[in-house]
Amino acid sequence: MENTNQILTETTSNNAINNSLLNYLLILFELGKVKITLFIAFSTIFGYLAYSSTINLEMVFVSVGVLILAMGSAGLNQFQEREFDKQMARTMMRPIPSGKISPATAMTISIVLVLFGFAIVVVVSNIFAGMLGLLTLVWYNFIYTPLKRKTSIAVIPGAFIGALPPAIGWVAAGGELLDMKLIIIALFLFMWQIPHFWLLSLYFRKDYKAAGYPTLNDKFSEIQIERITVTWIAALTVFSLLVPFYFMNSGLLLQISLVVGSIWLLFNSLKLFLKGDNKINYKNLFMKLNIYVLISVIILTLDKLI
Repeated sequence: MENTNQILTETTSNNAINNSLLNYLLILFELGKVKITLFIAFSTIFGYLAYSSTINLEMVFVSVGVLILAMGSAGLNQFQEREFDKQMARTMMRPIPSGKISPATAMTISIVLVLFGFAIVVVVSNIFAGMLGLLTLVWYNFIYTPLKRKTSIAVIPGAFIGALPPAIGWVAAGGELLDMKLIIIALFLFMWQIPHFWLLSLYFRKDYKAAGYPTLNDKFSEIQIERITVTWIAALTVFSLLVPFYFMNSGLLLQISLVVGSIWLLFNSLKLFLKGDNKINYKNLFMKLNIYVLISVIILTLDKLI
């Protein structure tokens, strides 16, 4: 009987430890916005493969380093915006405003992640790739983050952030920063970021207003913002059709896939002008825009591997 009680006690203790570790891990993932930073790591892989067309351990370690660095940057962003996050329904349950982690601990963890991620990138590739990683952090945390408190058009310089991760992968693989192919990739991701942010702003405009963020609604009517957003999406789809002329080497099937995807996205963006629940339309288009970009990146990656 005594042995049974001891086993039960040890089992309970082990379960408590496992649950505690899992909770800490979940908090770390939430602090590092892992759903977003995983795409950053993936776009780094895309940039690496776009230049080298080779899957190797260097590519894996560089993408892991960028993921860790990006998680640190995301954590610093949450530290910077902790007081504003408390005022918005969509962010009030983040680790800092919800009290899951103290601001000081969050900042310490974030700095450690940044240094560790930077070190990995530099050690396995080169200092230039690492410096591009730090440039991304500086642009996000110290230019875009404070700027969006001042102007609703901060998303335009902020979109530059999305163009940098593939550049890190490209340079890590040995490519030149001013190569036209890399510029085309960077422009494509830059153009995606702007309607991405504007659709978020439309969907969460009450939240942003409550936290004191300037939004496009301060300058334009809702229908005007919808027209601007659809125009940007149309420009993105047209630009994506130019990518094969600069970038793709393989057969017609992948190129046709890009054309079909562009038509699909443009058709869905025009639904913003139909009557109905605009909030639902914003959310649906936001998801479809991101799916389109993800599939386009996958198609371009496959093109380099086939």
